[in-house]
Amino acid sequence: MPVSIYITLASSLATGLIGLLVGNRLAIGREKRKEFNAMAKHITIVLLNARESPFPSDEWPDKMAIHSFREALPFWSRRRFDAALCRCNQARGDDNTTTEDEYGDISYKDTNLVAHCIDRLLKFTRKK
Repeated sequence: MPVSIYITLASSLATGLIGLLVGNRLAIGREKRKEFNAMAKHITIVLLNARESPFPSDEWPDKMAIHSFREALPFWSRRRFDAALCRCNQARGDDNTTTEDEYGDISYKDTNLVAHCIDRLLKFTRKK
């Protein structure tokens, strides 16, 4: 009889420990997802505003926000994100800008290229 008490006690402790570890792991995942979605929301708003009417003077996410967002991405998505960001920076660069009028306003030669590159970046900001 005493052996069955020990088995019951051991199985209860093991089940409780497993439940504690699984619950902790799920809570950590939920917290990471909340942080990712908060960063993604900020970057999405800025990118959507830049896509609506692309101008070189538009607000752009700062380097720290982009770096933090990149680090929150899964490791298998980072290389594609880096490539999309590089293409977007090239599309927003000096090769695609022109002085449009006598006041010196600067605009993009090809706004569709910039909008397409921003669309590629927006694919990474989808909620988890």
